[in-house]
Amino acid sequence: MDPHGSGADPQPGTPGGAVAPHPRSWPYAAGSIGSTAGDLVIWNRALHGARGTGDSVLSAAAYREYVTPGTLNDGTRLRYAHGLSITDTGGRRRIAHGGGIYGYLSESRYYPDADLIIVVLINTAGPANPSAIADAIEEIVLGKTASHPERRFAGDLNRFVGTYEGPGRGQRFTLTVSVDSATLAFAVGNGRPRRARYVDGLTFAQGDALFTFVQRGDEIVELRADQVGGYLRLTRMAR
Repeated sequence: MDPHGSGADPQPGTPGGAVAPHPRSWPYAAGSIGSTAGDLVIWNRALHGARGTGDSVLSAAAYREYVTPGTLNDGTRLRYAHGLSITDTGGRRRIAHGGGIYGYLSESRYYPDADLIIVVLINTAGPANPSAIADAIEEIVLGKTASHPERRFAGDLNRFVGTYEGPGRGQRFTLTVSVDSATLAFAVGNGRPRRARYVDGLTFAQGDALFTFVQRGDEIVELRADQVGGYLRLTRMAR
């Protein structure tokens, strides 16, 4: 992103969708950095020791710590390290992070097994989706990931139906669970329900997000939503 340029933030009632100038100092690393896709490729190469050099701007020990996901007090292993999401989808490892602020969206990814770097920058906060664009580039370069086997939950899906709430990112987070055909669907807030696939045990998935129900006795009492970049513990509300 050109630090001297301007992004667009299309909103109803805003002529042309242009964004008014915003001070670039207060967001600090969360949005004050101006760069280009090419420079971010160079940065990823230096950070991860890409292209087989093994050289990183960090020491080996610091890099290991940097890309190691955290662990909660109860022993739950996260998929988020120090500012990076660490995922393995269809057997394909990915170290990534995206972001957005005032008319700009971004997605930066490194694939350690393929030594591939993908960076997508967009100067609009409209309907464009940098993650979807990165997915398309990934598929063109690396091919499709292995498909997930079709599995069905053997029990009664209706026992999971309900509303789950808990602390979110700066506000209360609400997730509504419903049954959609032979699987569950999850809706965030007043959003549209989206179907999930069954993984195993009491866990379902939507893309990289994992939803695991917690049972006490015969009752489902909690839902843990692992969204990679955030981990939420949601309590089941009384029906």
